[in-house]
Amino acid sequence: MFLLRQSAKAPEYLSPVDRGILLLVTPLQSRMARLARSIGHAAGQYVDLVHVRAENETLRNDNNRLRAELLEAKRGAAESVRFQRLLGLRNAVTAETLGGAGDRHRRLALLPRGTHPARPR
Repeated sequence: MFLLRQSAKAPEYLSPVDRGILLLVTPLQSRMARLARSIGHAAGQYVDLVHVRAENETLRNDNNRLRAELLEAKRGAAESVRFQRLLGLRNAVTAETLGGAGDRHRRLALLPRGTHPARPR
């Protein structure tokens, strides 16, 4: 093989035996190189597939968690609406109480006057 390699560097000096060996070896070498590239390509695709599967599993778990959070938020909003209806709240106004008095039948609360005019109901 060493002699063949040496003479392959200068093809004009190849003997008929060397030319015959090259005719037999070259197609085999070409097929072996093609097979090695195919195996490398398949291995690369397998590694990519493993990473995609892991990422898919992570995304699936995130999606399920976010759906559960959304469902919980919708339940909380529905419960808030139900409580507002039970309490008779329509358009609640938040204000700071300055003072107040009252008894069982009536209540009085002093609220600071806002900068916006009162809306008639």
